[in-house]
Amino acid sequence: MTTNYNYSNVLIIIPARLKSSRLPFKLLLDLHGYPLIYWTISQVKKSNLAQFIVATDSLEISQVCDQYDFPCLMTSDKCTKGTERVYEVAKKYQHKFEYFINVQADEPLIN
Repeated sequence: MTTNYNYSNVLIIIPARLKSSRLPFKLLLDLHGYPLIYWTISQVKKSNLAQFIVATDSLEISQVCDQYDFPCLMTSDKCTKGTERVYEVAKKYQHKFEYFINVQADEPLIN
C-alpha cells in the first residue's frame, strides 16, 4: 500500500544566531568553501518534503541566505533561544501552515 503525504501545510524553520556562547559565529565558519549554515540548509533543501525558512536576527546570516537564494526572515533580537525564534515565525505563518519543524542551523549532516 502506498500512502501519499501532503507536505504543503508543513514549514521547516531553521533558527540561526551568531551569539553562541561556546563557539561564536560558528554558523559562518568555513567548511569546505561554504559557511556551516549553507550545508545545513542544503541538506534540508534536499528533502523536497516541505518549504523551509531561516529565522535569524543576524544581518550576516541574512546576507548568506541572500547569496545562496535561501528564504530568510529577520526575527527579533530579543529571542534568546532557537525555540523562541521558531515560535515567532510560526505565529507569523500560522494561517498558511499547520505544522512547523525546528531544524537547528548547526546540523550540516542532518538526513
